[in-house]
Amino acid sequence: MIGTYGLDIARGAERNYVFEHKFGANPNLTSGTSTIWTQGGLYPWAALDDPQILYIISTSTSDTGSLTVYGLDNNYVLQTETVAMTGTVAVSTQNTFKRIYRMIYADGAANVGTITARTISGTGTVVGHMQAGTSQTLMCVYTVPANTLAYGCQFTAGIGKGGDAEFKLFTRDFGGAFRIRAQVELYEQTFTQTYSAPFQLPPKMDIDFRATTSGNNFKATGSFDLILDPK
Repeated sequence: MIGTYGLDIARGAERNYVFEHKFGANPNLTSGTSTIWTQGGLYPWAALDDPQILYIISTSTSDTGSLTVYGLDNNYVLQTETVAMTGTVAVSTQNTFKRIYRMIYADGAANVGTITARTISGTGTVVGHMQAGTSQTLMCVYTVPANTLAYGCQFTAGIGKGGDAEFKLFTRDFGGAFRIRAQVELYEQTFTQTYSAPFQLPPKMDIDFRATTSGNNFKATGSFDLILDPK
């Protein structure tokens, strides 16, 4: 992928292809199955079955910079919105979101507190989570936008010292159920799977990278790379 062809995609010189690198972390993987995101537990897809206004809030009064939400609207079209944060007082988005896959915080310094995007209210279900000091979410979830084909090129999974876990990449067709697409078992190591030929993912397909372990307090990371082909 790196090379002339990969660079052409990054430069926007190869048709209208877009490269999407999704990465996430679970700093406290506990017994059972969890999505690889900093909130922990399985990602609450059902909370976004219907388009939702999002409520952005921090655990610190110092977080008064701008927060940009990246996601999809009711028609699964790419949508971003930037809100001015007000610290520990929730601020709502003007638009509704059907999916959210990234948040970025911008200020003179990194976010001091934990920033979350929630449904219903500032105390509702967490659908976006940003650790203190990172200025960006670590969420290993994504949904292919409408009128777009995605091509899965590579995934990476890692488990920290003393840890062991079974990593599974799940996808869900629009209106269907999640099914496994890849699996690897790891102990204190990082593994990368590069595909000799990318696999195609249709519009509106959900992607959820998960880890299963019988232990507790393990650090897990994951990522996957996509080439997007908007039609």
